[in-house]
Amino acid sequence: DLQRARDSPSLLGACLKNQVEASQPLVQLARSAFLAATRAYRAFPRELQACFPNDQLHPGHFAASFALRETPRGIARVEKRAAGIDARGKRVGGKGGGKAGGKGSGKA
Repeated sequence: DLQRARDSPSLLGACLKNQVEASQPLVQLARSAFLAATRAYRAFPRELQACFPNDQLHPGHFAASFALRETPRGIARVEKRAAGIDARGKRVGGKGGGKAGGKGSGKA
């Protein structure tokens, strides 16, 4: 019985991860929340950074606190792809931003 009591946090975490993983909208919300919290944590004012050291925050453990099984890098990659941003940080897809009425526009 004592072993079960010690393992209950792991059991609870696994149940939460299973629930999130079973619902795509929950996965998307958890990813977005994780990325927003990560950005917010890094944006603390200089005076508070000593209290919230970014270099001591383990990204994998932080992602797990949002019931995510993915790696933080994988989460960021999926979100960038969903937003239409390539690996270099440039937008992909959509219409080109060329000038209207330029070469080949059909105007004489």
